[in-house]
Order: sequence, then C-alpha cells, then structure tokens
Amino acid sequence: FALFSVTPAYAAAMPRRHHRHGFTGAVLSPSRTRSTAYAEHRSDAEEARFAADTDSVHMFDDSNMMQVDVHADALVGRSSSNKIGSGSSSDTERSGILEVVNPLDKRYEIVIDEAINDPSDIWDNSLPWALVSEIHPAGVVSNINQGHVVWSDVAYLNIDVLFWLVLLALPVVLLAVVVLLMLFFSLTLESNRSESSPEDNCTPNAKVPSSPMASPSLDISGAHLTPRSQRMYAWWALFCRCIPCFVVFGLPVTIAAYTWPYPFEVFAVLRMLSAVYVLQYGVYMSTFGAATFARMTHSMAANFTGSDDSTATWADNQPVKQHKVLHWVIIPQYDEDVEVVIMTLNSIAQGPSASSSIGVVLAMEERDPKSAQKVELLKDRFDKHFLAILGTYHPPNLPNDPPGKASNLAWAFAELEQHIAREGQDVARVVLTVADADTEFHRNYFDILAQLYLQCDEEQRALRIWQSGVLHLKNYHRQPCVVATGSVFIAMNELAGLSDPNAMRCPYSTYSLSMQLAQHVGGWDPCWIAEDWHMGLKCFFMTKGKSSVQPIMLPTLNYTPEENSWFGTVLARWTQAKRHALGFSDLSYYFMVMPLLFNDSLSHPNGHQRAAALRDLLSMTLTGCAIMVKFVNTHVMLGISWVYLGGAMLLQVIATMHMQPNRYSEVLFSNANMCFVVMGLEGLLYTVIVMAVFVRFYGLVKNNIEAAHGWGSSFFSSNFRHFLYVTITMQICSPIFFIGTALATWRAAFLTAFTQTFEYETAAKPTSLTSVKQ
Repeated sequence: FALFSVTPAYAAAMPRRHHRHGFTGAVLSPSRTRSTAYAEHRSDAEEARFAADTDSVHMFDDSNMMQVDVHADALVGRSSSNKIGSGSSSDTERSGILEVVNPLDKRYEIVIDEAINDPSDIWDNSLPWALVSEIHPAGVVSNINQGHVVWSDVAYLNIDVLFWLVLLALPVVLLAVVVLLMLFFSLTLESNRSESSPEDNCTPNAKVPSSPMASPSLDISGAHLTPRSQRMYAWWALFCRCIPCFVVFGLPVTIAAYTWPYPFEVFAVLRMLSAVYVLQYGVYMSTFGAATFARMTHSMAANFTGSDDSTATWADNQPVKQHKVLHWVIIPQYDEDVEVVIMTLNSIAQGPSASSSIGVVLAMEERDPKSAQKVELLKDRFDKHFLAILGTYHPPNLPNDPPGKASNLAWAFAELEQHIAREGQDVARVVLTVADADTEFHRNYFDILAQLYLQCDEEQRALRIWQSGVLHLKNYHRQPCVVATGSVFIAMNELAGLSDPNAMRCPYSTYSLSMQLAQHVGGWDPCWIAEDWHMGLKCFFMTKGKSSVQPIMLPTLNYTPEENSWFGTVLARWTQAKRHALGFSDLSYYFMVMPLLFNDSLSHPNGHQRAAALRDLLSMTLTGCAIMVKFVNTHVMLGISWVYLGGAMLLQVIATMHMQPNRYSEVLFSNANMCFVVMGLEGLLYTVIVMAVFVRFYGLVKNNIEAAHGWGSSFFSSNFRHFLYVTITMQICSPIFFIGTALATWRAAFLTAFTQTFEYETAAKPTSLTSVKQ
C-alpha cells in the first residue's frame, strides 16, 4: 500500500526523471545534500548527439572536456567559491559553484556544492531554488523527441522523504515503534506464579454466578506479575490507552511539522493517499461484494426440511443431523419495544427444528421496571416455539460493570452456564448466538450454522466464530440520505469481507461461536463497550491466534436508530456512531495483552515448552499485524483521511499565496491534482459498480425491509431509479458521513486516553408506533 501510494505521488510531481549510477538527480534536492553524478565516457558520435540538445546536457569533444550547461547563477547565485578537482586549471571549466574535471579515469564528475543548507529555505523568496531543468544527471538517453532529453521546470522532490512520509501517514512507522516497545517491555516483566490469582479485574464481583465449567488456560489480567512488574504494567497500560490519541492526533501534527522543510513532498503524499484510499475501497467492495452476492444467492435458495427425529437436507443433499446441535440465542436488551423483540423471535422460530434445538435467553436489565413483565409476555407467546426460554436480569451498580451490552452479556452467559450444567446438556454440541434485540435472521441461518459446525472436527469447533452479513436496512426506506449513505457503505464493506480469503474478520453485532470457545476465554468482559470486536480479540489471544471468524453467506437485518423527525434520526445515528467508535479502544487492549502473553510464554519452567510457546506467540504476533491493519482501516484512516485531504488543499493555498513563481509550485499542484482527478474518476467508476451490486443485494432482502411510504417510495419501485438514488446520494452525502465518522473517532481516541470505562449511550430505535406513523 505504501508503494502503491508513493508511486502516483512521485509520478504526479515529477513526470519525467531518471536515476543514473547512484545520482538521485531529479528526486533529491541539491539544497538538501551534497550530490555527485557520474556519467560514463562516450564515443564522439554519442557526444555529438548530446550536443544537439540545447535544453539538456551538452557535451563536446574539446580537449576531452565535458561541459555541463547549468545556470549556476540562477541556482544559487551567491557562491563564488569553487573546488578544484583533478587536472590543471586550464583543463577545468568553472561556472558558479560547479567544476568540471578532466576525466582521466573515463568518468566525469560533477560536484554540487551546497549554498542553501536548510530545506526550509524553500519558503524564503529572497533565495533561489533548484530546478530539475537546471541540475540533472548526465548520461540520460531519450527515445522520444529525436533523442533530445528535455527536463521539466519543476522543483526537486526527495523520494526517500516521500516514502517515509507514506509510512508515517498510514501509520506503519508509529505502530512498528509501538510493537518494538512492546517486545522490549515484555522482557522486563517478572511473574510470581505462586502468588498469582486467576481472577480478572474486568470480571464482576462475587455476585456474578460462578461458572461450573473450565476456567481459562491463560491469565491476561496481570495478577500473576510481581508487585514491581504490576506497577510497571500500570504505566504501560496508561501508555497503551494513549495510542489511539497518538495515531489520530499525533500523526497529523507530525506531518504538519514536515510541511516546513518538505512542503512539496507532504502535499504529494497527502493528496495521493486520500485518492488511493477511496480507490482502494471501491476496488475492494466491488470485487468481493460481487463474489458474496453470488454465494449468498445460493445459500438463501437452500431448502431445509426436517423434524425432531429426522435429518435436515441442504440444497446439495448433504445430510445435516440437526438433533446433534443445540443452539442458544442470547438477546441482550434494555428498554426495547416489545414488538421489535417479537420480530426477532419470529425470525428465530421460523426454522424447521426450532422447537427442539433452539433455546432463547432474554438478557434483561434489572433497572428496567418492565423487564419481568416483558419476559412473561414473550414466554407465553413463544413457549411452544422453542426448546426453552430463559430470563436473566443484570443487576445495576456492580463494580467494574458499567451498564451496556457487554456487561449484560457477561451476566447472561454466566447464568446460562449454570442452566446448562443443571440440565446436563453436552457442552460440545452447544452453539451460542449473540443477537441484538432488533435482529431479523434468515430462515436458513441456524440450519447452515449447524451444517458449518458439523463440518469442523472437534478441535476446530472450539476455535470458530461464525459471522453473517449484517445489514442495517430494516428501516432503510425511512432513513435520511446521510444515514442511508452510512448504511450502504457499512453493508457493502461487511459483505465484501465475507468473501475476502485474506480478510481478518471480527465478529460484528450478531455472531455465533461454540460454547467451548466462550468458556475457554472466560466469557465476555463487562468493561469493554465494543463487546463484539473485543470478544474476537479475546478469543484470538486466549487461543494464541488459532481462532478465526468464518462467514455465513446469509443476510441478517436490523434497524438503524430512528426518531420521529428527520433531524432526530440523524442525531440518533450520531449517538450510535459515537458508541461504535469506542471500539477504537481495543487497539489499546491489543498492546496491553501482548506483553502478558509474552511473559506467560517465558515463564514456562521447561525449556522445550518455553521455546514452543514463544514460536506460537511470534506466529500470533505476525498474524496480529493483520488485526492492526483492520483497526487502521476501520478507525484510523476513516478518522484522518479527510484531514489529509483538507491539509493538502490548505497547503496548496498557502504555497500558492506565499511562494514566488520560480519555485514552480503550480507545476507540482497541476500534475498532482490531475493524478488525483484521474484516480477520483476511477474511484467514481468503482462506486457505480458497488452501487449496482448493492441494488442486487437489495433485491434479495427487499421483502424483509419495512415498506416505503410517501413521495420517496418512488425511488425504490424501480431498480434503475434506486440505482440512481443511491449513486447520487453516495456522492453528495459521503463527505458528511465520513466527517461525522472522523469526529466520532477523534472523540473515542480522546476518551480512551483519559478513562477506562465508557458510558453506554442508547440510541433511539424504531417502535411499532414509529413504524405506523411513518
């Protein structure tokens, strides 16, 4: 990605340049370093051809001398000192600060002596500046313009600075430094296993029901460390909480500091990175989104039939013994409209074997005064549709247990463990599914989940998480255009990830995992607000990188936040965006846990076990780089890509107003902007393809989307009109959506640095009354 980004930046700024025998020529400013160019000796015929070009390197055979036609006075103009090379003064041609040496060793040497030592002198209009047309490498041969070599009047760019700026902006350099610090810090920790305690500081107190199942095999709480190491680890954890701030705020500030010595390089990188980022997303979603559509169409057409004592049959006639898999669906909720929960339960109950193989846990909050009444109502209505319906009530005011989905899940999971133990159910055949209260499953979801579960061997079943395509489209027809833009983008990004064979997937919103895996990692941590991504990370760590998220090629629908007014709905979606952005804190969690895992591996008394554990951990560290890329793409680049674009535009305005024409900044800006426009048009083409694929996805689920009413319903009655609507809406509203996402990311980074717990803000969801009114 760095090479992909720096190449168009380099090409846009300097369209014609060459390297020759170590001379950095058109990409290394002589005002920034001492440069030496070498040209091989040529025959008389070659030198005569070069002499014909009056705008480039001029050579003629006059006492075996090579003259370089360089306007040295225009280059520096204030240096009269010259170096004397080999040969007598009669054999040396002096021009300004340049000297030409008689090539007794059949090489010509040009020594460029610096007169401008500070790169920031480019801003000083009283000083001249070097141009490519004034200083260029000797020995360049052109295959156009009748062999004439013509150099553009543009300022030099430093390709080394370009490359490192790209790595800094991505931000590869910062994360690489943090990884090295993490490895070094891991070696300083000391463990005291005899005094260790397996209790996690993120687990609720003794009021939480104790688990009768196996405890986690690794301790990632830090309780096993010596007192000195625990104090050191507390400072390390504080540093880790600041990493999102370093990335989101530190990178733009650092890059802004480079605009003083290297304004042209910074402009080229920022301009191209923003264009490459948009183009990359377009290529990704159009390619893998189309593949997911084809696979999802097949999965949705699958036909399952079966009963309690028979086997279910898939479309390709593969037998699935449904009675071997027991599903438990946990639905955490707080103050949800009962009609919305009924919709979710109806979608779960439509499977052919729900009454014999699916149990439901209604995870309620004790602080909701209507929670017990809702549970009884839902039990009366669905008692015959499921194997069992349990009601759990998460108590308030527990220590290290802030209100939210994660803490509710942690409590419900612990109580479900007790229920499974009392009923004597075989944990090896239990699959858990976490669902939001407004989730609508496809009728084949649990049948295909059972199929995928049984296809794994026993060891792999305990390492799998399954993820379907989550689409926030249940109330799509009523969503304001800004909200719909976000729903479409998130849907296509999630769907594309299902088919990407190299994707580092994370569980999102609604997902499934084996009971064995959930028990192995100790369940959900209540104090991390983004429970889905955090659970995926926790499983990754506790299995030493062996767990993975596998796709289920089915759509799962849910609502976006909604109020009774257009503006109220936008604000409700902003509330949800702020909560989702807090998942950025899991980047801190990643660097918090890794030193503990290294320490655990180093503490093995047996040398062979220690070596094997370290090999597994190093392998996991390399795999973890993909997790960092996932975080960077989802949070960091979405948060600062628009800052990069705005910064490039501001830098162009400042340079145009302040720099004199002899800096030729307008040439750089013209070429870079042209490259940006070309890549933008390519991005627009891919956006059109992505919108066409989305309209096809819409056709698969439109019967499950709440009907459109009013004047806007005409947009959805025709595929062509719908395509035009989403394409135009995406072009107009995407800047607003991404800027809002950036603001939410900045807020999350700031909060992560200064607090360990977050307030779970509940966004307004549609009710039955809202649906009727609109």
